[in-house]
Amino acid sequence: MRKRQHFSDSVAELQLIQAKIVLKLPASRESIHRQVHQIGQAQQALDRLQASALDKPSRFSAPLDSSSKALTRLILQASRYAESLKLLAEEFPVDPQGTVACLRQLCRRHLQRSEQLKQLAQDTARPKSA
Repeated sequence: MRKRQHFSDSVAELQLIQAKIVLKLPASRESIHRQVHQIGQAQQALDRLQASALDKPSRFSAPLDSSSKALTRLILQASRYAESLKLLAEEFPVDPQGTVACLRQLCRRHLQRSEQLKQLAQDTARPKSA
């Protein structure tokens, strides 16, 4: 039960971190700088969460094994998404239209992953029947 709670806490933490990975364009240079800084902080939190999940795989019970793999995958995808947003922020002054178009595509995929995370959270919140 304790392992299940810790797993649920990790899923909830990932949801909170993902909410901070945002890039709104078009924006001023100052706004972009602030957003990139926030994304960087979210990346650091993702790194800590990933290290915690990988260092202690025994935290999660065997039935949660596939769920823990899914969580690890979603953490990695969130980290790649954050890095992509930072790269788009750098590209914005050079190609604003292209950057905004790429951002829209990335956001659509990110929404799909957010739904997967939401489903994982719901699945782990349900009591398992023996």
